[in-house]
Amino acid sequence: MTSVSVGTSSAQLVAAAAFANFLKVCVPSTAANGIWVRWDGGTATQASPAEYMPPGQCDSWVKSTGFLPTGTINAIASAAVAVSVNGN
Repeated sequence: MTSVSVGTSSAQLVAAAAFANFLKVCVPSTAANGIWVRWDGGTATQASPAEYMPPGQCDSWVKSTGFLPTGTINAIASAAVAVSVNGN
């Protein structure tokens, strides 16, 4: 897994198109705060339509389900947090 820092401004978490088979994003359970994620490439905000991922949560996608994001994934946090990203 690769560690990616999510800060207080919307920024690219990962270019999902680089992952053809699966993608997994995890917020460590030891993190002081979670992150807000926009899976559709839009600017991440700390509100809907971004999805909140609290500390200790992982989200995974597999190509066979048809739900693997194909664009840029953006994220934002109330304070910097390192998240892990894995895929292929």
